[in-house]
Amino acid sequence: MCGTGYTPDISFIRLVYLDEDESQVRKEAEWYVRNFLDFNASAIDSLAHRKEELTATGYGFYASGVAEMLRQITYDQCVQEELCFLGTPAQVIAQIRRLDQQIGGLNEMVIISNFGGIEHWKSHQDAAPLRPIRDAALR
Repeated sequence: MCGTGYTPDISFIRLVYLDEDESQVRKEAEWYVRNFLDFNASAIDSLAHRKEELTATGYGFYASGVAEMLRQITYDQCVQEELCFLGTPAQVIAQIRRLDQQIGGLNEMVIISNFGGIEHWKSHQDAAPLRPIRDAALR
């Protein structure tokens, strides 16, 4: 609880890509994940000379060097460290459940399915396999 008497919910943001065929996931998603990471890291390039200003105005995260580290993260690291939820529906459900257990209750999760230049139709594939988790959370 913070000084205002309000306990904020922490949102977890994850890239999510589903396919029934696990071998297809890497073939289809790897380039888009890399493109997403590189694009987000590139945004800091134009701000690199303004680190003091960013820190002073409450945007210290952008001056911290974290965004630049996105260029160094590999696809395999994203998968192994569960920075992205990529896989079959069962694998992604297991990842969401692990995150829920690790933090003691997941209140809010933002799923990014349209990332890195992925074709629009691929970003809106059937999410029905994830509905049981959503429904359980709403009870």
